[in-house]
Amino acid sequence: MKLLKLHKNKILILFFGIFFLAIPVISSAQIVPDCGPGGCGWDDLVQLAKNSINFLIWIAIPISALMFAWAGFLYISAGGSQDKIKQAHSLFLNVGIGLVIVLGAWLIVSLILFALTDIDLGDAPARIHPVYDVLS
Repeated sequence: MKLLKLHKNKILILFFGIFFLAIPVISSAQIVPDCGPGGCGWDDLVQLAKNSINFLIWIAIPISALMFAWAGFLYISAGGSQDKIKQAHSLFLNVGIGLVIVLGAWLIVSLILFALTDIDLGDAPARIHPVYDVLS
């Protein structure tokens, strides 16, 4: 039981350390668009939604990578213990499912934003604009 509390404390310290290191990134993310002198309109709202989703994706992917690394560490350090191997497999599965859900939600929201805006793709029919923005 004491060992479990020690791991929880380390996880909390790691989480808050990463959070405080990420504050400059969060503050420079420019999530809220500059509306200009005419006030905010529909395009600004769509841009705000797009910026928010992209920002959350940029946070979710490194967290999932850290969780995959932690699951790999648990798997390697299991030492033949079936309980630890099951725990590592469960963590791999849960992180994978969570990442698929997050990326699927991002894709759905991006496609809805694409459908609601009148973005001219020009001569690029093979790429969907919101998806291409994050990948490029």
